Formats: sequence, C-alpha cells, structure tokens
Amino acid sequence: MSKHPSALESIERQLRLHDLRLTKLRAWRAAVVESLRRCEGNEGSREKAMDTTPSAETLEYERDTLDREIRAHEILIALGRDRQALALLDTVAGDPSLAREAAADPRAFAEAHGVRLPRNMVVRVNIVADRVSVELDYIDRSCSASLTFP
Repeated sequence: MSKHPSALESIERQLRLHDLRLTKLRAWRAAVVESLRRCEGNEGSREKAMDTTPSAETLEYERDTLDREIRAHEILIALGRDRQALALLDTVAGDPSLAREAAADPRAFAEAHGVRLPRNMVVRVNIVADRVSVELDYIDRSCSASLTFP
C-alpha cells in the first residue's frame, strides 16, 4: 500500500494525459504516412507553382519527428506503470534521508534498486524542508515529456 495514495492518483492522471496525447500522435502519424504513400507515386507531378502539398522529404521528417514523440510518451507510460519504479518513488518520497541519498545521483540510485532508466531520462529529486518530489523528464531533440511524483 502506498504511503502517498494521492501521488499515485496524480501519476494516473498524468498517464491518462500521456495516453490521450499518444492517441492523437498516432492518428496524426497515420495521416502523414497516408500522405507520404500518395506522394511517393506522384513526386514528378507538382505542376502548379503554388502547390502547397508537402514534399516527400517534409512528410518523412514529420513522420520521424512523430515517431520520436510517440516513443517518449510510450516510455513514460511504461515507467509510470512499472510497479517496481512506483514502489521506489513511493519509498523515496516518504523518507527525506533516503531522498537526499537518491538526489546525489538519481540514475545510479534507481539502478541500484533494480529500476532501469532510459538514457534520455533526467531525474530530479527535490527536497524542500521534509517534502520530497521526484521529476522524471524524457528529453529528446524533438520533444520532451514528464511525470512528477507526488
């Protein structure tokens, strides 16, 4: 049982937002892929000088950018649903002295406790008085996404 049930509810709310964003991104990606498919057979048919149809290169870039953002949200959702990671977050948030230990090197601390973090994940342990919060930020050149506990 969590010492921070409201924090777990907050994580769930954040995960629902990531799920919604993921749904929108996947639909957007599907539309881009369909445009790219149509464009590939018609590359030489851009007859009008004012044709606003995106080029295949533009569509490929957009697809790749969407793939990167989709991956960021998938990683955060997986981490936010990982029982071992949530248990560690709960423990750290409930023990300021343990939080200070984790704050020195959050990645090493997490991995020493069996939680593997993606290389693009930045973890900050914030301690103000005896209140602890942990910020998990997935940073990529095309996007960023985060979770905060509690």
